[in-house]
Amino acid sequence: MVQQRTNELSKVNEALQKLADVDGLTQIANRRNFDETLQKELQRAIRHQHLISLMMCDIDYFKQYNDRYGYLAGDECLINVAKCLKSSFKRASDVPARYGGEEFAVILPHTARMEARLMSERFIKSIETLKIPHETSDISDYVTISIGIVSVIPDLPCDINALIKAADNKLYEAKNNGRNRIEAVELKSVN
Repeated sequence: MVQQRTNELSKVNEALQKLADVDGLTQIANRRNFDETLQKELQRAIRHQHLISLMMCDIDYFKQYNDRYGYLAGDECLINVAKCLKSSFKRASDVPARYGGEEFAVILPHTARMEARLMSERFIKSIETLKIPHETSDISDYVTISIGIVSVIPDLPCDINALIKAADNKLYEAKNNGRNRIEAVELKSVN
């Protein structure tokens, strides 16, 4: 009887942990999980002096998509993008996450800028193959993605917010340079 109760409690605890770590809509890591994992991976990269890359991406003209097709279609679009993200970044160490709204992020430990870029190009191609209609986009008839990547061998002090801001700046550079593209940089430090 005690063993049965222990097993039941374990299952309940697993379910609660999943609720705490996984985005309910997209079924990938949520922002809280992303923040915790990025902190751990940065500490590991500092300790071992290895590269880490952070990718931030955004669905182009998503507000117009929601306005044209409705929020249920918008949710379906987010789910499909998350599935592509998960299948494009599938190494055990990769952590794809929903960062917020239509913005996603991927933590890529032990990954140089060029490798992160190649993986991101595969992701863009997988989004293209979905052919999700987007009549109100200024750049394509289908849903597209803009991506910003920052790579660094972090050192102390390492400011996690500065790393996120650097990746976000690259994302906005991709948007300003025409969208449906990747902008990447390798930094000397993040502080």
